[in-house]
Parts: sequence; C-alpha cells; structure tokens
Amino acid sequence: MKIYIYSFLFVQQFLFAQFADTLKLTDPNQFARIDSIIIQGNEITEEFIITRELTFFPGDEINQTLLKYNRERVYSLGLFNYVEFYLIQDEEKINLVIDVLEKWYLYPLPFVYLNEDDFDKATYGINFKLENFRGRNETLSAYIGLGYDPRVRFSYTIPAFLYKEGIGLGFQIAYQDFSNKSNIAETLVGNDFDYTIYTGAISINKRLDQFNLFELMTGYSYIATDGILVNGITASGNTIDRYPFMSLAYVYDSRDLKQFSKTGLLTSAQISHKGFGIEGVSYQIFELDLRQYNQVVEDITARWRVNYRSAFGKTIPYYDYSFLGYSEYIRGHRENEMEGLQYLLGSLEMSYSIVDEWHLSLDLPLLPKSLTSTRIGVNFNIFTDAGVTYDHFKELKLNNFISGYGFGLNILFLPFNAVRFEYAFDEYMNGEFIIGVGFSF
Repeated sequence: MKIYIYSFLFVQQFLFAQFADTLKLTDPNQFARIDSIIIQGNEITEEFIITRELTFFPGDEINQTLLKYNRERVYSLGLFNYVEFYLIQDEEKINLVIDVLEKWYLYPLPFVYLNEDDFDKATYGINFKLENFRGRNETLSAYIGLGYDPRVRFSYTIPAFLYKEGIGLGFQIAYQDFSNKSNIAETLVGNDFDYTIYTGAISINKRLDQFNLFELMTGYSYIATDGILVNGITASGNTIDRYPFMSLAYVYDSRDLKQFSKTGLLTSAQISHKGFGIEGVSYQIFELDLRQYNQVVEDITARWRVNYRSAFGKTIPYYDYSFLGYSEYIRGHRENEMEGLQYLLGSLEMSYSIVDEWHLSLDLPLLPKSLTSTRIGVNFNIFTDAGVTYDHFKELKLNNFISGYGFGLNILFLPFNAVRFEYAFDEYMNGEFIIGVGFSF
C-alpha cells in the first residue's frame, strides 16, 4: 500500500507547473477579466450544477479572494474529493479552469445514535445513499434504524428539477416508533411510552439566485399512542392524530464552505401549520436560525448563532413541544432535558486553523481514487452556549438561562463528514466529554 500525503500548496504548484501560461493572482488587489470557464474531471456531474454555484460569469473581473470563495462553494456541493481553480492565459484571452475529482456516490453508511448519551438507548442501523446518479446532484436515500427508536425513511431530492426556472423537488415517506421525550407527558401518563408515527411529504423549492431560496412543503401525519387517552398527549384529544400539514421556509445562505464556514451569513426561517382544524387539530410552529461567520485574521474565525423555536395555537401536543437536550443542546448540559412551548439558544465560537487544507490520497488495490482521497482540515475551538425553554406569557429572565463553555478539536474529512471532540463545563465547573459527528453549527 502506498500513501501519498501532500499539502494544498504543493498541489497548486504542481498544477501551475503543467501550464506555462498560468496566470497567478497573488495580490488580493490584482484583478483579471475571465473570458471563459472550462470544467474538467466531471465524469458524471452536469456542468450547470457547478456553474450555478459561482458568483461570477464570463466577462466579469475576479481576484484571488473571489476565486477562493467560489472554490469553497463548489466544495460545499459535497460531490467532489478535490476542487481546484486556476487561470490559463491563451494569447489575449484568460480562461478559468475548474478541475474536480468526483467522489464515490453509492454509500451504505452504518450509524449509531445514542439517545441521551445512553448506550441502553442506542439506535443503530444503516443509511443507503445513491448520490448524483443522474449528474444533477440528486439523492436517493433509504434509512433503516433499529434499537431504541426504530425507524425507516425513504427520500428523493431533486435540487435542479427545472434547472432554468430554479425549481427543485423533494419526496419523503417515513415510519418511526418514537420514544416520548416529554417529562411532563411521562408524569401525566405514569410511565414511559412510545409514539408510532407515519409521515409522507412532498416539497417544492424556488431558488432565486445563489443565496436565496423559498420552499413549500405539504404532507400528512399519522401519530398513534398505544391507546393512551390523556389531555395533551395528542393534539386531537383522541388516541391517534391524523392531520395534514404545510410549511413555508426561506433560506439566505452566503457561506463559503458550508461544512465548516469561515465567512458568510445563514438565515433560515420556517412557519408550519398543522391540522387545519381537522379533528380539532390546529397549531403552528415557527423556527428561526441565524448564523454569521467572520474571518478575523488569516487562521482565526469567529462565528455566532441564535436559534429560536415556538409552538403556538389551539392545543400543542407534548410531542411537538420545544426541547433542549436532544438534537439541540447546551454544551456543558448535554444530558439536561428541558421543554417548553419555546426555546432560545445562543452560541459563540472562536476557531483556530491548525491544518487549513491537507489532501490525503491512498493508492489501494481495487479501490478507485474517489474512495481513497479526502481533504482534511483540523481546527481548535473555544465556545460558549446559553439557552432556555419557556412558555408563552412567561417573563424571560436572564437567571433562567443555563450556560456552558469549553474547547474542542474538529477534524474535517471532505466531502464525507467531520468528527469533533469537545470538553465542556457548566456554571459550576462540572465537566463532560462530547464526541459528535459534524459541526456544532
């Protein structure tokens, strides 16, 4: 087995050396007008999937900063193990070459999820994904989970269904045997219990430009409680909820590398209506997520996040309350489960890039490069989180917030995923070790 490890700088120098007329923009104040865009290495991916991520067109002037930003946006598609931009000067014309190495698109990905960080409450299984099979960044997924919260989900996303009109589609059907998360509901019933949930949904989205997107989703839910008839356990007051739902979402996303952003803004707002009065079910959920990323100096990035969720309407079932301590949590209080009709969560992080970009390629027999190469980034973070859950018409007081702080190491493996190791403290200096997949935000 041969192992090749090389830096991004070496890759650039190697590529540039192949072209005698390569144009280097070493000064951020140096601009060049590009006459054409040439894409190579995309054996499956349609060219427009790449070009629609770019913030410039032939005839525009670009500089080093703009090239780097757009390169990261192409990486953000999650389709490529390797992406490089370079300029070639041909007589009086300047061509931008985008060189990509496509990743392997068929994955059986095993997973283990620990509910409440408890091995006795582990959900495990496999997620089959077929990505980009028509070269249009489409994804077919079959998710099968066993254990504490067994579930089955099939989905199909088509982000460029009508490319020229900017229309995308999505379909999903799902089954889940879902353990109750509400301590209030468990107290009312007298013991722990499960919900059996069947859901089907279809979504359509309109992409206005590289940054702005609207999405409309509609679907139907069937939620059963094993015969439990207690107020608030369901929205209808019966043992089973059956209702349609609809949601409208808006997303503004100007981030560079979405997997680990250094610059940009993410604004996501969604309003959902459930029931439309059918069987007495009629309530709404509003969610807002704001994130900003700024590169302070060359190797240091600052980012902050504010996340808000509110459930309101006729009767809010306990399964749709706003929870902290599960998918959203406060580091330092990972095992603290909090619930209310609303939650407010804020985070602030500073990140130092130990390894900004490092390409690893393994030369293994019988395996293609698309499976044996990755871009690695290593970052050291310090962070602080604070959050609270509360009900409507209750005064929001600072002393009701809980908070935590700590430090961690994030390791990014593009285009696959990331692993993070964090140590966090609560207000009383009690510590906890957290291992996670992906990034906090």
